[in-house]
Amino acid sequence: MSTQLKFVSKSELALDARREHRINANSFQQDALTTFNGWQYACFYTHKDATGNVLFVSIARRCIRESIGDWQTLTFEDYEQTADDGHNTISIGVCAGDGTIHLSFDHHCDPLHFRMSIPGVATNPEAHKWRPSLFSPTHNQLPGYTRSGQLAVEKIFLETTYPRFIRVDDDLLLSYRIGIAGAGSDHLFKYSSKTQSYTYIGQFLTGVKNNPYINGISYANGRLHVSGTYRGFVWYEGVDDPEARLHTVQAGPNGPENNYSLFYVNSDDLGKTFNNNAGERLADLEIGETVFPDAEGLIVFDIPMNSGILNQEAQAADDEGGFHVLNRENEVWIHYYRSPEGKWSRNALPDFG
Repeated sequence: MSTQLKFVSKSELALDARREHRINANSFQQDALTTFNGWQYACFYTHKDATGNVLFVSIARRCIRESIGDWQTLTFEDYEQTADDGHNTISIGVCAGDGTIHLSFDHHCDPLHFRMSIPGVATNPEAHKWRPSLFSPTHNQLPGYTRSGQLAVEKIFLETTYPRFIRVDDDLLLSYRIGIAGAGSDHLFKYSSKTQSYTYIGQFLTGVKNNPYINGISYANGRLHVSGTYRGFVWYEGVDDPEARLHTVQAGPNGPENNYSLFYVNSDDLGKTFNNNAGERLADLEIGETVFPDAEGLIVFDIPMNSGILNQEAQAADDEGGFHVLNRENEVWIHYYRSPEGKWSRNALPDFG
């Protein structure tokens, strides 16, 4: 018997941002909406005034334990968002172990923008009046990070794009891309609820004349699942100029027409090592290894460029050990499924009109 979805209620958070390029509620945000301990949290941009271009970061929360409560919204007025760029979304994460709420926002190859709450806000929400003073100022590095050399603060937090938070048991993972479209790599950090600080795990996906675009990082039954597509890189004038911002245009030579294939990796130790679909080790991040695009068994479906694949669509891991990916090929929605035994299938979804 199929599961039936039931409509419960509809609520409005705020007027949407006046932007040509959507900056609220994008599919690739991880997450724009999250639920923890019987409460929901949503992050979005709101306007400073009725006519201007400046946006503020806002977070809303509501209790959904016994009934659906009203939204309470706080707004940070100490940071102004001005770029009309659909990449510059907000992501929110909740750490179960210490009840901290983490935010990262407003990036497209930009220095990190990060703020977090004091401990206990999410584990004991009734005891904390919902107001901006619960959160830190905006920081350009992660708390507790002390690396030097090639991983120094001024390098590892300089070109942030697509931050993602993943709740793993009592701790929290953060991933983001460093580098421009078609020439970037994905990095992974872990926040410890015991030390209340972040440590660097490693560069788990590396682009070589391309970059990986992940659909997300899912965690279930002790396993991290990562899927995505690759985008081939096309050289253009000014690509080597560190002051240029040509990569921020919303269309150009490094667009989705250059996306190809579906890849998959998993990790059973919270990102220290990554395996292919067959369980074969591809990278040990603790000794500086990474997953390269030509790694054995990385690609689960060969799909050529110009097939209409979009990057950063959707994925989910279920409680039975299955893994699901939703993407498009030539304007048709495709459901890719990995069984608990590691067998993949690929089915076009019907057109619901």
